[in-house]
Amino acid sequence: MRTRPDRTAKMAKVVSPWQNSISPFARNIDDQRLCAMLDKIGAVRAKLRYVHLATHLKTPAVMSNRQIDDYNRLRGYGDAAATPKKH
Repeated sequence: MRTRPDRTAKMAKVVSPWQNSISPFARNIDDQRLCAMLDKIGAVRAKLRYVHLATHLKTPAVMSNRQIDDYNRLRGYGDAAATPKKH
């Protein structure tokens, strides 16, 4: 399961103009406008994070027990000795 491309594109369209407006050298942004921009960016990022994590929660329903065990082993969950060195 993956994030739908239309959702990702929609969120990128919202965040991109705001990110482009925030520059350490921007002179046209006051504290109030900066806070409003950051609030909107935060809301979009929270939605994107929700979609990502909700997908993780749905994933076990489409995996076999063996796939889940393999995934957990490869990620090092439940056994500290099996955790990959660069994890």
